[in-house]
Amino acid sequence: MAMCKPAILTNRRMFKQQVINDLAWLIQSPSLLNNKLGFVMSDEESRNLYQEIEPEMIKWDENPSVLPDQIINPQPYVGDYFENLIAFWLSKRADIEHILQRKVVMEDNRTIGEFDFLFHHRRLKQSYHWEVAVKFYLYFESEKDVIFYGPNSRDQLSIKSEKMLNQQIMLSKKSAAKKIINHYPTALLPQIVLKGYLFYPTQLWQTSIPKLPDYISRNHLKGWWTYANNPNIPQHHTDSNWLILNKPFWLAIEARTGINNAVLTYDDLQDRIKEHFQCSQKPLHLAEVMQNSRNEQIECSRGFVVPANWPQS
Repeated sequence: MAMCKPAILTNRRMFKQQVINDLAWLIQSPSLLNNKLGFVMSDEESRNLYQEIEPEMIKWDENPSVLPDQIINPQPYVGDYFENLIAFWLSKRADIEHILQRKVVMEDNRTIGEFDFLFHHRRLKQSYHWEVAVKFYLYFESEKDVIFYGPNSRDQLSIKSEKMLNQQIMLSKKSAAKKIINHYPTALLPQIVLKGYLFYPTQLWQTSIPKLPDYISRNHLKGWWTYANNPNIPQHHTDSNWLILNKPFWLAIEARTGINNAVLTYDDLQDRIKEHFQCSQKPLHLAEVMQNSRNEQIECSRGFVVPANWPQS
């Protein structure tokens, strides 16, 4: 059987547990933001962090009883699942201490912000402030502008990135935050961890990606999107199959088949799309996969099918 090139991460270990695959994806995947902006965790840093933790991940994969319930049986919120994976990862690192998650900062009895993660790295003798998010944005070209919308079109990449860069990551500079950060042994190093995918209209994705704003990383993960009323779904191999991805499992793919999703043929997928949009206007998140010799599902591409009135929906 012919193999396809994975759309996510190549040359990485594949685990038996879905949670561990998702954690591996989270750590290794490239940033959506250009690290030349400052504060943004570089792709090299991400790869180094993964190399540090991989031996432990192998153990967790063989002994999943150590995994907490909030990631084994998560709520259907991709962002919360992403943050809970990070919290578990940090809690299991022997050199990490003084971990605070979602620490609210108050001033004059009102909330002025919230730290996603604060912690101290004992071996590096460095304290950190992490702002984290996982996002999926679709390229949309109007008469006036190009906008990256979320599947829920109220969300936009430009707004999210500006908020992270100019507001969230600056929280430690606020005087009201001093009583929290003064407990850390060193000054906080702020870092943005923004992972995810950018999706392009199928006709663009199959030809060439357009010129992008400088704040977007050129190494970001890419997918396609199409409208439900006239779906243009690329199929890279005649013998590939399809998965409909359910929240919160939008990260890695391999361990999912037979657990959270049914494998569909291309014709079956077309039928499911029609059925879905007859009664719902929620976008569908899809992955094209092929099975390797170890019965693992390897991702070829992924994309969204959106209702005909998107992004006005």
